[in-house]
Amino acid sequence: AQAFDHDHPLDMLSQPARIWVTSTRLDIHFDLASHPIEVRRSGLDRDPGWLPAAGRFIYYHYDA
Repeated sequence: AQAFDHDHPLDMLSQPARIWVTSTRLDIHFDLASHPIEVRRSGLDRDPGWLPAAGRFIYYHYDA
């Protein structure tokens, strides 16, 4: 198991973001500089693509 440097593991997933929603897409934009490295290492920041339960494609974007 990988150790996370946060008081609570969900804290690292609570990041400010800009969100754009259309009938087929959900685009989430994060600030790369403040994005926790633990999220990157764990692979939780990968685009899930099409999610039938959401009825949308989901894409993450990291702005420098």
